[in-house]
Amino acid sequence: MGVSQDIGHRQAPVGPGQWPGVSVMVVSDVRTARALPEDPFRRAGLAVRRCTRLDEAEALCAELRPRLAFLPLTVDGEPASRLLHQCLALAPAPVVVVIASHDEINAAAEAMRAGAFDCLFLPFSPGRLEKTIASAIKAMPGLDPTEPVPVATANAAPPYRAENAVLAASQDLRAVLARARTVAASQAPVIVTGEVGTGKSLFAREIHAASPRARIPPVTLDAPTLTADQLDAATRGKAVNGTLVIEEICDLPTKLQSRLLALIDEHIGQPDAPRIIATTRHDPLRAIREGHLRPELYYRLNVAALTLPPLRGRGDDITLIARTRLAEFARAEGRAISGFADAALELIKSYDWPGNARELVNLVWSLVLTQHGPLITPDILPAMIADPARHTPAMGQGAEPAGLVGLSLAEIERRVIEATIRAEGGSVPRAARVLDVSPSTIYRKREAWETGAGG
Repeated sequence: MGVSQDIGHRQAPVGPGQWPGVSVMVVSDVRTARALPEDPFRRAGLAVRRCTRLDEAEALCAELRPRLAFLPLTVDGEPASRLLHQCLALAPAPVVVVIASHDEINAAAEAMRAGAFDCLFLPFSPGRLEKTIASAIKAMPGLDPTEPVPVATANAAPPYRAENAVLAASQDLRAVLARARTVAASQAPVIVTGEVGTGKSLFAREIHAASPRARIPPVTLDAPTLTADQLDAATRGKAVNGTLVIEEICDLPTKLQSRLLALIDEHIGQPDAPRIIATTRHDPLRAIREGHLRPELYYRLNVAALTLPPLRGRGDDITLIARTRLAEFARAEGRAISGFADAALELIKSYDWPGNARELVNLVWSLVLTQHGPLITPDILPAMIADPARHTPAMGQGAEPAGLVGLSLAEIERRVIEATIRAEGGSVPRAARVLDVSPSTIYRKREAWETGAGG
């Protein structure tokens, strides 16, 4: 009897409220209304607000501040680029899925570069929509990763996620990976440093997965937006006996650094204490000198340290990542693309990759969306990569800006902004946070560059 009741419960439909506080906006016109029915969202436990006109959508975006948005690239024939940028400028930026027809491939690629999470090309199947919804839920920042997956999606195929494994061919990266797997067996705190896009979060997950705590999902906190209540809840509840990953530890507010120190001291020696893995794109010692990081906190965390090398110059890793992700994206998107032309791969290997592996992965995804033939050829590569003279010098820790000498300040500004956007996976809001400007400033400058009106 108990088994029958359990089976009946698992098959019960999931209604809105499974994800309380998750606001969802769906914009649909005549062309897309049938492709975005209510049932898949309801089965995923999401309550949806809908609108059919661009002016309604812009007003709803401002009112609702959605966590998830499904937006056509055009609404009744009118481009929806302003709405897309309005959504992506929200803080925190929502997970945005764009809907496009096959004659809008270039616009879709631009939307992905701007920060859209995924693109659905019309017509798409109900199954593809359900997988995209499930994937979007997992990608929403701030959702509790220990929450159960809604029943309707629990048995679905796992959503495709880029960067889902460490790919290491070079001796440098394989040495770091070997050390990561060695320290995984201990209970010691770890600090992972490296430039933007080098895979710090990926290595944190790798350490957790190889540790005795792997049976408990890790809890990840974003230091710049962290609150005291969230920190207390994680260290005293969600991450007990598990792993607590704190991303961008050097950006943790000073008061919370003191609080974290106290919590670490409180849990020292306790068997159920969470294991802490911290990541940062900054040089911690420089952050200490500049007053951004408390030295006591750094020395508590710096028991096991990993420094990830930048991607530039590691041709073997570039080749491995590009080929592996190309095969994965092509399979996920249903594209018959077999690989790279030799000339295209050589250009990709010679590029500086200021955004490191994250920039490379996002480029490969964009190429899969725009390529129609069996090979990726040089003619479809972005000009920044296809023309070596335009390669942006990487600006790592301590790097000299020699490649910028002789350029105007306006051109230097443009290169830095574009490199930061690429490094942040195409997300203008995240790039704006790194550059300490508003997203609207970057959108205004990019529009001026495109129209030739200057900066």
